[in-house]
Amino acid sequence: MATSTLVQARVDRRVKDDANKVFRRLGLDMPTAIRLFLNATKESNNLPFAIGKTPNRATAHTMREARAGKGLSKPYTDLDEMFSDIMGEKYARH
Repeated sequence: MATSTLVQARVDRRVKDDANKVFRRLGLDMPTAIRLFLNATKESNNLPFAIGKTPNRATAHTMREARAGKGLSKPYTDLDEMFSDIMGEKYARH
């Protein structure tokens, strides 16, 4: 039988409170969420999420607009056409 150990960490109160809101929405409490994180880390032998891959607000907004077809340029048939349109006469493919 595995033995338990106490894990303690100091975190900003707002971070803790905001995380708890997410956990409650998911039907979890803080200790269960921490155990899930630790087990997922152990199983993957890595962090169970990608760091730096989550888009910031501006990028997320741009991605939503692109998915909705807003703010997009015209479609191109090939790269030469696109670069010619973007760069004008500066772009000359030999």
